[in-house]
Amino acid sequence: MEGLPKLRRLKAKQFERLGRIYFDQAAAEKVPDGLFQRQKKRGYFMQAIFSLLARVFLTAIFLKSAFGKITNFPGTQKFMAAKGMPMTGLLLAGAIVLLVAGGLSVLLGYRARLGAVLLIIFIVPATWIFHTDFSNNVQMIMLMKNASIMGGLLMVMAFGPGSISLDGRSPGK
Repeated sequence: MEGLPKLRRLKAKQFERLGRIYFDQAAAEKVPDGLFQRQKKRGYFMQAIFSLLARVFLTAIFLKSAFGKITNFPGTQKFMAAKGMPMTGLLLAGAIVLLVAGGLSVLLGYRARLGAVLLIIFIVPATWIFHTDFSNNVQMIMLMKNASIMGGLLMVMAFGPGSISLDGRSPGK
């Protein structure tokens, strides 16, 4: 590759960054100059859209759960008491706050990492209290579902909310 002019070396390096390896020097010469910019823009666009969709799907269960708990507060309290939980009113109110604050935070992408932490704070004890009957196949599926959701929340914590978010539009973030 040392014999290639600077422009041909640059194009060959751009191909390598895309994960493609071309051994033919002529192939590197024939690449249109705008190809890399278009692929880069397309990648950023897809990443932005997919992160938004992921946040919508991830938070839907939490916001629906919060709505159900708010609209059926006494029934949820009875269910919690049947599982042996003390202070059900206080714990239920706290759960609703975590669900709404964390769910909206992750959905809107405003301090999404903090919102993901709030949802994990809710989901870990909820899973431990309500889904540890390992003899019941449905409860095992619920436990695995919650573990999968925690994985999604950890991804939000690791990578942030994406560019289509309130945090993504903030200067300096």
